[in-house]
Amino acid sequence: MKNKILIFDIFYVICIALHSIIKSKYPKYEVYITSDYKTLKELLNKNEYNILIIDIFNSEITNTSYFKELKKKHPKMKNILFTENKNEIILTKCMKDGIDIYIHKTSYEQKIINAIHLLIEEKKYFTKNVKIKPQQNSNRKIDKKNKQLLKLSSREIQIASLILNGKNITSISEILNISNSTVSTFKKRIFLKTNSNNIIDLDNYFNKKRITNH
Repeated sequence: MKNKILIFDIFYVICIALHSIIKSKYPKYEVYITSDYKTLKELLNKNEYNILIIDIFNSEITNTSYFKELKKKHPKMKNILFTENKNEIILTKCMKDGIDIYIHKTSYEQKIINAIHLLIEEKKYFTKNVKIKPQQNSNRKIDKKNKQLLKLSSREIQIASLILNGKNITSISEILNISNSTVSTFKKRIFLKTNSNNIIDLDNYFNKKRITNH
């Protein structure tokens, strides 16, 4: 079965641009576009898609709970939020409710291609389903591309994964069975090591490092 991608943005020119970028890399993929919310609903009701690339902001979709409902109706479909919105609280909720990847609209086209590749290959950015295994052989040759990422310990990567999945300090404490203060210390250390001021910076940092492996 062919891979199917659906693109929704209220600006038709963005749909056209994304369509062109994806088809240039993956000519055999079926790529559908719409800037009309009613058509979006019809397409989702009639067909199943591997990936939905969507910007809900400034559209008829009024809140981020849309992604929660979307995940219920289409559990196998991967969702990419492609938007200019930088509101940390809103984006965190989107990630928690069903967004697999967030990409800012100022990103280069290669980031879009890499994100699609990861989702088609069923490899995610850091989510609650990712199990981080500690490094067992400290003498193992380290790929140059991973040196920056490996400055973080396996525990720090695990906690960063939970942060990027929308978990707060209390939730992480319960999941990992460690104290709130310990989680808080790890969080500060993670933000310091990655030079991040907020969750968006952290998300961009990990996305970039993950992408370089492909």
